Amino acid sequence: MTDEIKEMSMDTEPLALPALTGRVVGMPMMGWCVRALLNARADVWPAEAVDPGLPFKWQTRRCVKWRLQRAGTNLGFTGLSRGHYSTFDPDSGHVLRGSFGNVTYYRLGDVVYIREATHQDYQGLSRFRADAALTYGDWRWKNDYLPAIFMPRDAARLWFVVAGVRAPERVGSITAADVEAEGVDGVSKRPVLLPPETDWMAVADHVARHLFSEVWDAINGKRRGCSWAGSPWVWPIMLAPLLGPPSEGDGR
Repeated sequence: MTDEIKEMSMDTEPLALPALTGRVVGMPMMGWCVRALLNARADVWPAEAVDPGLPFKWQTRRCVKWRLQRAGTNLGFTGLSRGHYSTFDPDSGHVLRGSFGNVTYYRLGDVVYIREATHQDYQGLSRFRADAALTYGDWRWKNDYLPAIFMPRDAARLWFVVAGVRAPERVGSITAADVEAEGVDGVSKRPVLLPPETDWMAVADHVARHLFSEVWDAINGKRRGCSWAGSPWVWPIMLAPLLGPPSEGDGR
């Protein structure tokens, strides 16, 4: 990883929320992720759980997107960055999409609303799939089920601000603490029948990576270049819960 990326990313949990960029973007999430996000206490940072006994989520990971550099491309004009971030080879022929600072779609200070899958119940009402809570009243779609990616912004109930974006890392380098921050359950349950001198941190990281690898592949396994076995580079993104959409002119 280059010094440029290290300098312009946040490698630890930020203590203060950043100024808002003014961008509002949607982020699709699966049902178990939504339930873990619902357990994050709104408008509290650093992140805290509403119920400490249940998983809660304040981190997410997104694959770094690379593409081949076309012959004759002027990197200074396009804002693309050279691809030795991924291969440590300046002549690899790969570039990052966008100049650093916005190479990840979700940028520091962006407001994010969570897109959830919804369905029509037997009364013709719209409900979230994650917990069957009511959404926006009467069902207004042709089919009985609406995937998360198509959920409209006016139906959003979960709002966050991007509080940190760490330098890209291999997905397999995730730690037990990060897996818990991803909302994956069962990470802190220590295995039994191991000798007292066992390195619990190493065991916890190993168990956590195994649990997360299954979750990761369930979501990203079929995406080109994003499977766990392919060891993709990812952007670790930290999300701070908001009480709702920011008011006009809210710059925090």
